[in-house]
Amino acid sequence: DLLPNESYRQIWTYVDQQFCAREACQFMVGLLHLAATQDCEAALAQVVLEEIAHGKKLSLSRLKQRYGLAQAPVPKVVVNQHSLAMYDRLLTAQAVTEESHV
Repeated sequence: DLLPNESYRQIWTYVDQQFCAREACQFMVGLLHLAATQDCEAALAQVVLEEIAHGKKLSLSRLKQRYGLAQAPVPKVVVNQHSLAMYDRLLTAQAVTEESHV
């Protein structure tokens, strides 16, 4: 009842038989997410059913690339840590400022 149509029920039947329970669930949830977020429910189901019919190994990452949901590479972030002495100077300067307002 959770699947949108007969095509997705056929896909579920296949992956449930071919994958372990965890992998089958992960694949199906990922497939449904892809279909919903990329507005490609019918086309995606057709592609997956064709891959099944031709005996191709199903790959969620390949489908994500095809439908524009490939995972973006994680950017390298460089963080420059200030020395503790700089924080001490900042705190000392703040203390001096607070005392002058008293």
